[in-house]
Amino acid sequence: MKKTYLASFPALVIKPIIVLILMGGCFLLISIIRGDLPQGKKFLQGIPLFSSLMNERENVVGGARASELQLNHPSFQTLADFILHPEDVQKQQWQPYIDYFQKAAKAIPQMVNAYALLGYLYRQTGEDEKAMVAYQQAAVLYPRYFWFFYNLGVLYFQNGLYDEAARFLTHAVSLEPKDSVVFFNSCWFYQQIWQGMRRYQAYSVKESLKQGYYQGYLLLLESAYRLKDFSMMEEMSQKAIQVFGDNDGQLAYYVRIAALMKKEGQGAESTPIQSFDQDRFKIKVF
Repeated sequence: MKKTYLASFPALVIKPIIVLILMGGCFLLISIIRGDLPQGKKFLQGIPLFSSLMNERENVVGGARASELQLNHPSFQTLADFILHPEDVQKQQWQPYIDYFQKAAKAIPQMVNAYALLGYLYRQTGEDEKAMVAYQQAAVLYPRYFWFFYNLGVLYFQNGLYDEAARFLTHAVSLEPKDSVVFFNSCWFYQQIWQGMRRYQAYSVKESLKQGYYQGYLLLLESAYRLKDFSMMEEMSQKAIQVFGDNDGQLAYYVRIAALMKKEGQGAESTPIQSFDQDRFKIKVF
């Protein structure tokens, strides 16, 4: 009897150990797929089977979070009213929307328009640096939406950072307008706000976009003027004329100033330029 017990002792010890190892491995695998261990997740993403499992989980979780956000949100009608008349809104009235879109960005890090709306809201509360960061996050996730780059151009220009403004505005006016329309149509948040705005007035997204491109060119030309980059100023003003025409002669004025400055080699401060009201350039959602 003693001999039999001793003979079976290794099996009695080894089996529980194996079970514990397998259970530990399962818990570890679940933790990696869930995202608790980023390095492990990165490794498993290189394995097709696990990559598929992780993508499926993220789709399910993302869908659940998106549904929750759609069910529990502050009034989009009120937000539409605020966007139409921001001058009438108190700073603290923007805060519930900031809290909501912060939650949305945290819940779904790939939700582009959550960052974009945060950028807009931060601008309204006077937090330009936060607005710049938020818009840049949106631009990285979707680099084909005109308003992200236009708004960055406005923010940097109005903060006296003309080099950065020119960079973002050059990219903005180079984009295909149809990509911005497609993006707008795909965004649930934007659709809710747009429906709210349409209750009070006709609001054409395409017409707004057309005006935005024109203003983008004007702000780019002013950026080039302040940078004393008169070659850029001349080139972009001529390109704007090709796109929009020039019934009021405003764009041709920039062509003449740029040509004059290039010819005489003068500093920008030497030649007077028409009155330019930078405050009329506002950031926009769409």
